[in-house]
Amino acid sequence: MSKKVISNEKATKELKKGFNNAKSIAKDERKLEKFINRFSESWKSNTFAKDVMNNIELLFSLVKDYKNGVYKEVPLGTIVAIISALVYVINPFDLIPDAIPGIGQIDDAAVVVACIKLIQNDLEKYKEWLNNNKGTNKTSKATKMQSKKSTSTCKKQCSKNTKSAASKSTSKKRSPSKKATTKK
Repeated sequence: MSKKVISNEKATKELKKGFNNAKSIAKDERKLEKFINRFSESWKSNTFAKDVMNNIELLFSLVKDYKNGVYKEVPLGTIVAIISALVYVINPFDLIPDAIPGIGQIDDAAVVVACIKLIQNDLEKYKEWLNNNKGTNKTSKATKMQSKKSTSTCKKQCSKNTKSAASKSTSKKRSPSKKATTKK
């Protein structure tokens, strides 16, 4: 059995470290636009595994649709969790520096998976919304193409990671979407 480089708990801790910064980005339209542009540029040069890339592209698509006012049926807590994960991904000096060949993106993938676990219900609703709005003006061309790629990939990834997490931990995890919907 191979040893994990980063635990689910550590990945979740790293994800939550960025929540305050991500919240300020999510609430400020100029900061959100700047973040979207920065992430787009940074992401072009990244070489993640295909499944993780598809999930990240779906998360990024949700943030763009939220920012553009196309999809608002998502709690701010979910947007904050996604931005926090994406900020972590583009930070080259994180837990395991991205410059280390072969393992530099392992922590990034773990943080993305932790984010997906936290927002899984909201992400499924978004994918359903994408599928129901194909061919309408509500979704961008890039978002429509991403929906096709990500739906099956994310389901497989979320299912696989949920099973492994369940076998390792019995602790209850709260979703940012639950927090966001209860706080007003």
